[in-house]
Amino acid sequence: MPCYDSRSSPEYAVDQARIGFRHNSDVAELLCDLMKQIADGKITYLSPELLTWWDEHQRRDALKDGIK
Repeated sequence: MPCYDSRSSPEYAVDQARIGFRHNSDVAELLCDLMKQIADGKITYLSPELLTWWDEHQRRDALKDGIK
Protein backbone atom coordinates (compact mmCIF):
# COMPACT_ATOMS: atom_id res chain seq x y z
CA MET A 1 0.00 0.00 0.00
CA PRO A 2 1.46 3.41 -0.92
CA CYS A 3 2.18 5.95 1.78
CA TYR A 4 -0.13 8.92 2.12
CA ASP A 5 1.42 12.12 0.79
CA SER A 6 -0.26 15.19 2.28
CA ARG A 7 1.12 17.31 -0.56
CA SER A 8 -1.57 15.93 -2.83
CA SER A 9 -4.41 17.16 -0.61
CA PRO A 10 -6.42 20.29 -1.46
CA GLU A 11 -5.71 21.67 2.02
CA TYR A 12 -1.98 21.55 1.34
CA ALA A 13 -2.42 23.56 -1.86
CA VAL A 14 -4.50 26.19 -0.05
CA ASP A 15 -1.97 26.44 2.77
CA GLN A 16 0.90 26.84 0.32
CA ALA A 17 -1.02 29.55 -1.55
CA ARG A 18 -1.52 31.43 1.72
CA ILE A 19 2.15 31.12 2.65
CA GLY A 20 3.28 32.34 -0.76
CA PHE A 21 0.58 35.00 -1.11
CA ARG A 22 1.76 38.35 -2.31
CA HIS A 23 -0.46 41.20 -3.28
CA ASN A 24 -1.67 41.10 -6.86
CA SER A 25 0.59 44.00 -7.86
CA ASP A 26 3.46 46.11 -6.60
CA VAL A 27 1.04 49.03 -6.31
CA ALA A 28 -1.24 47.04 -4.01
CA GLU A 29 1.80 46.10 -1.91
CA LEU A 30 2.74 49.78 -1.54
CA LEU A 31 -0.82 50.86 -0.82
CA CYS A 32 -1.17 48.18 1.82
CA ASP A 33 2.01 49.39 3.53
CA LEU A 34 0.77 52.98 3.37
CA MET A 35 -2.59 52.06 4.85
CA LYS A 36 -0.92 50.23 7.75
CA GLN A 37 0.98 53.44 8.55
CA ILE A 38 -2.26 55.39 8.38
CA ALA A 39 -3.95 52.88 10.68
CA ASP A 40 -1.10 53.46 13.15
CA GLY A 41 -1.93 57.19 13.13
CA LYS A 42 1.19 58.31 11.26
CA ILE A 43 -0.86 59.81 8.40
CA THR A 44 -4.22 61.46 9.03
CA TYR A 45 -5.95 62.41 5.75
CA LEU A 46 -7.26 59.94 3.16
CA SER A 47 -9.35 60.52 0.08
CA PRO A 48 -12.70 58.71 -0.04
CA GLU A 49 -11.41 56.62 -2.94
CA LEU A 50 -8.44 55.41 -0.92
CA LEU A 51 -10.67 54.60 2.04
CA THR A 52 -12.92 52.52 -0.24
CA TRP A 53 -9.90 50.69 -1.65
CA TRP A 54 -8.65 49.95 1.87
CA ASP A 55 -12.00 48.57 3.02
CA GLU A 56 -12.18 46.27 0.00
CA HIS A 57 -8.54 45.22 0.46
CA GLN A 58 -9.12 44.29 4.10
CA ARG A 59 -12.19 42.25 3.13
CA ARG A 60 -10.18 40.33 0.52
CA ASP A 61 -7.41 39.68 3.06
CA ALA A 62 -9.95 38.44 5.61
CA LEU A 63 -11.48 36.06 3.06
CA LYS A 64 -8.01 34.84 2.11
CA ASP A 65 -7.27 34.16 5.77
CA GLY A 66 -10.62 32.42 6.28
CA ILE A 67 -12.14 35.21 8.36
CA LYS A 68 -15.61 36.32 7.36
